[in-house]
Parts: sequence; C-alpha cells; structure tokens
Amino acid sequence: MLCRFDESAHVEIPEVNHWYRAYAELLERERQAWHQPGLAVAVVDGLAPVLVAGYGVRAAGAAPSVRADTVFALASCSKPFAAATVALLVEQGKLAWDAPVRQWLPELALYDPAVTAQLTVRDLLCNRVGLHSSEGRFRALAQDRSDLVRRLAGCRPLHAFRDTYAYQTDMFTLAGELVTRVSGMDWARFAETALWRPLGMRCTGADHVLAQRRGNWARPHQHLRGEPCMIDWIYEDHVATPAGGVNSSAADMARWLTFWNARGGGLLSAASVKELVTPHTPIRGEYAEDEFSCAVGTGPGAIRMESYALGWYVHDDAGDTVVVHTGSIAGYKATAGFLWDRRIGIAIMANSDATYFPRAMFQAGIDLARGRDPEPRLQTFRMLQAVQDRRREAEQALPVLTVTAPERYAGDYADDGCWGTLRITAKEGMLSLMAGTQPFRIERIGKAQFRMAAEQGRPHPSWIGLHFLHEDAQVVGLRMEDGTELHRVGPSGADGDHPHRGREAGR
Repeated sequence: MLCRFDESAHVEIPEVNHWYRAYAELLERERQAWHQPGLAVAVVDGLAPVLVAGYGVRAAGAAPSVRADTVFALASCSKPFAAATVALLVEQGKLAWDAPVRQWLPELALYDPAVTAQLTVRDLLCNRVGLHSSEGRFRALAQDRSDLVRRLAGCRPLHAFRDTYAYQTDMFTLAGELVTRVSGMDWARFAETALWRPLGMRCTGADHVLAQRRGNWARPHQHLRGEPCMIDWIYEDHVATPAGGVNSSAADMARWLTFWNARGGGLLSAASVKELVTPHTPIRGEYAEDEFSCAVGTGPGAIRMESYALGWYVHDDAGDTVVVHTGSIAGYKATAGFLWDRRIGIAIMANSDATYFPRAMFQAGIDLARGRDPEPRLQTFRMLQAVQDRRREAEQALPVLTVTAPERYAGDYADDGCWGTLRITAKEGMLSLMAGTQPFRIERIGKAQFRMAAEQGRPHPSWIGLHFLHEDAQVVGLRMEDGTELHRVGPSGADGDHPHRGREAGR
C-alpha cells in the first residue's frame, strides 16, 4: 500500500500492516530511553514509502522538531552513493571494474609500486587494499582530494594487498577523484546530476556548510555524563565527501531506498545493482568488524557469512540476506539497509554519538518485519552502548599529568608524507602540536604515555595515542598508536630554546 508522501507531516503510517505501527512506537520509546535528541527514519516496502518520520528535536533543549525533510549527516552511509556513481560510469563505458586505476589517475603512487600498478576500480570499493584509513589522523591536513591521494603514498600496509579485510575510507575518496576525472565535474556535482536530482532527492547534498545555511538541519551531539551536548558540525567536504560527506533527510532516503528496491529504477541496470551487492571481501581476520553480530550473534539462526560488497556490507541473518551500511562521524550516527530479497529498506539517522543506537533500531525493524521479537537484541545493543559510554567517560576523566622539562619535546617531526612536518611547541609546562593549520593538544596520561587530539571543542575528542622515541636519552621521534612514525628533524619550540636533554619521556 502506498502511503501519502507529505514532507510536512511529522509521521507517515499506513492503516494496514501493523509492524510499521509497532515500529513507529518502538522508535520513539527507544529514542527517549537512549536519551537521543533527534531521530529520522524512512521505511520502504517494495516501492512504497510506508514510514517517513521525524522524532524528537533538532537540538537538545530547543523547540524545533525533526521533520521528514530535516537534514542529517549520513557519514559512511555515503559510500553506496560513491559506489553507484562509479557503476553509472562503468555502464557508460567510461570506467571498467577490473581496469587499473592508474589508467585515469597516472600520478597515483601507493606504498608498493606493484600494488599501485595492480589497483583496480573494483579494489577501491571493497576494503581489501590493506591501508589504515586517514580520518581522524592526517586527512584534515589535505588541501583537496589530489593532495590526500599524494599523502597516501606514505601509508604503510596493515596487510598484504587483497589478502584480507580492513575498512578503508580513503579508497572511496579515491573513487570520488576518479569520478571527477572521468566525468569532468566534481563528484558531488556528478552525484547531484546523475542520482539525487533524477530521484527527486531535493534535500540531499555534500556541503555541510550549505546544509546549515538552509536552516532545517539536526545539530550534532555528544553525550556528557548521560546528557546530550551540542558540538560543531565538522567534516572535510573538500577532501572526503565521497567517503562520508553526504547529507540527507528521511524523505530523500525513502527515495534512495526505493531506487535500490527497484533494482536501479531505470537509472542503473539490475546487473549493476547485483554487482554492487555481491560479496567481494569476507569480513574476517585481525581487522574484522562485528557491526551487527556483536549483538545478534553468529551461526545458524543468527548472522553468518559477513562480507563487504562494493559500498555495502552483506550478511545472512537467519536465512535472510541483509545489505546494509553504518555511518559515524562526531555527533551523527546512521544506518541504512535492506532485507534484500523481501525488498524492505530502512534508514535510521540520529544526531548523537551513540554508536549502537541506529544499528539497534535497524535490527529491530528487520526483526519486526519478520515477526521476530526485537527485545533480546535491543537489550544487547543497550548493554554495548552502556559499556562504550562508561569507557568514553573514563577516558575523558583521565588525569592529565605534568610534563617535566616539556621543552625537550619541542621541535619538528616528519614522516614519509602522510602527515608531513608537525611542529611541537612547549609553553608554560604544556605541549601543543600544529599540523598544517590544525592545532592539536597533547596530554600526558601515564609515565611515558601521551595522547593528542584536534582542538575542536568536543567533550569527547578523537584521541590518538603517542609514544616518544629516544636514543641516548634524547627525543628523536614519535610513534602514533597506528604505527606511524615521525622522526625529529630539528628543534623549533618554546622561545627558541630547545635543549635535547633528559632521561625518559613523561618524566
């Protein structure tokens, strides 16, 4: 049954098929239980949008309600858009799945010349390249996508090429640069022309500053001592939009879900849609994720055969194929996906940092659609969120220890090109770091333990663990928790006085 699609309405529920009504009631109940400021949902059954809803408020403590056309950040739920734009160009004969990327990006140079030569268009979209992602690290330093591609040459591999699974956001950024080169227009412009406008997605874009100017947007939040606290919406649109910078609304996501339920809806062939959701990389090994199996479990009657396709996760849930993606940036979380063979699509968008909330709501929806009790899995997701919240509060509350002779650390540190040159300065007994134009604060939290985070005014910053390297009692470099090493290339810190003396980092 097609429900009336009115973007001014708060909630859309048809008069038949009671799981949608039960789901709508569950969503509001759970939003309040999880202390979520706002929530948007789209549910499509076949080609019919059956629930397009806004719950709660756009900003904690403020009156404006979330509506069907309120814009949220999709974060990595952007990746299926990136994959779809590539598929469109493959259909046009301008790209080929198994052709080398260097055919269109001849300047590309990764850590290994052999990998550079072998890297295909398909490799960009299925998380098997083996590099650590740059988000939260050096991505913010890149001037544009070309600059980020240049920096990737300094990344050391986590695993052998095509050997196993490791989530890799930068390859989707690289796919966006590929689309730009081949189409002759910026990736976001191509996505608007080829996807969003034909599908009637009027609120969808890839510019978070413009989304804020338009007014009807959900503010991002982090939870501090159990209560939502507003933060600034920050994203590197100019660099990483294909990977995680798309912004959309429940109304528009209903159209996006319908596009997939229609197996391309005339914009993309059914064959290309099948290619995009066909598993390519089994999710296993040291860098495997458990997006849903963490709560649902694994094995018969639960989740099996977790894998990554082209821009989508795919797994079997008690005999049903689930195609899904999660998204996460500071202050926003999202999940969008399908009971694929039943053609039921669900998109959940939330404006807080509760990682498990959208996943729990998606899982509850597909459980209700199959006549299953969602409560056991909801309980597990709630427990996982409580553990994460306690860990983040403990991290935030760690005592910051005094750094004796901080001027010993002041100077320039450089790597092979990912970060470039960083400058650590010492002032009034504290350390700070400047990477390009981005300031970071450095804290000592143990005998020889340090951490750094970008200065962005967040109660829960994205910390990067640091360890300073020594030779003959002198600081000669630093190592980040992901294994990145930067070597000291010269003093440049506090008041021009930078003696290289002392015994141990942190003393």
